[in-house]
Order: sequence, then structure tokens, then C-alpha cells
Amino acid sequence: LWARGIDLFLIYFIFNVVGIFIPEDVSSPYSILVSVFISAVILSLLVLVYDTLFIAQFGTTPGKRLLGLRVLSVDHVKLDLKFSFARAKAELFSGLYLFLFFPYLQIHAAWKARRPSWTGLTSWDAAGRSYVQCYEIGPFRKWFSYILSAVLILSIVVASKMAKEITKDQVHDSVIRQHSK
Repeated sequence: LWARGIDLFLIYFIFNVVGIFIPEDVSSPYSILVSVFISAVILSLLVLVYDTLFIAQFGTTPGKRLLGLRVLSVDHVKLDLKFSFARAKAELFSGLYLFLFFPYLQIHAAWKARRPSWTGLTSWDAAGRSYVQCYEIGPFRKWFSYILSAVLILSIVVASKMAKEITKDQVHDSVIRQHSK
């Protein structure tokens, strides 16, 4: 949960930077909904790229690294690109729910991932033929990571809420404009 919170914040930050360069059409409610759908697709692709590349290259993501977690193959080596992608794809579908109702379902999924299946693995670890290894970190770093993650998750929730309010206002204004013509 805590590592995923840090990673989701970084992904959400990258998404917002990328979003600056994507033109937005708010002329009709339909175009606004299409824009929201495209945003979810872009966010999903960012997760795939972020998780795949970080885990294939470094064996961890920034959030996992801060908390002393490393993703290894069942052979106890760093995952290759193929299994890293399979793991990221499974996590996107079963652990992040394709960013539907972002970020609420993702927080639920991260919480649920704390309790792996009867095999001891999450579904995405099983798909990537991997497991997460924990190495010892100090109590200061652990609590700093927990607090940082909680603040970052809260900031995502607030930013998401604000974005939804803006979208609702845009849809409302668009509907009013269409009916006043």
C-alpha cells in the first residue's frame, strides 16, 4: 500500500505533466467524456511503462525502493522485460482496476494486496513469475515512508476530487451552452 502510494503519486505527476501538452475539447459533454476516457487510457499506459521499465531495469520502483522492497523472479534474479510487462499488465487489470473510479478503487486494491492469495503471491506476482523480497530498513525510514505515502495518497485524492469537480462544471456549462443555442 505505501510503496504503491508513492509510485501512484509519481505516475499521477508524470500524467499531469504529459496532460499539459494534450489539447482538451470542452465544447460538448460527449467530448468531455471522451477526454476522460483518453486520460484513463494514458494513465494506464503510463503505469504499464513505469512498472515495466523500473522493475526490468532496477528490480524495484521508487516507492518499493524507499520501503526496502525488491521484485525478483522465482529464480531469485531480476525480472526480464517480458515478465516485468506481464506483472505490470496483471497489476493494472487486477490491482489497479484500469483506473476506474481513480483513486478510490486503487487504494482499495492496494489495501487488498497486503493479503496475498493462498499461494503467498498477489495475482500480478503469479502472472510475472515473481515475488517481492523485503530487506531491512531502519524505523525512521519506514515511518518517513509511511507518512510520505499517506500525504501523497491524500494529495492524489484531493487533486482527483478537484479534477472531477472541474469536469462536472465543464459538462454542466457545455449542456447549458447547447440548450441555449
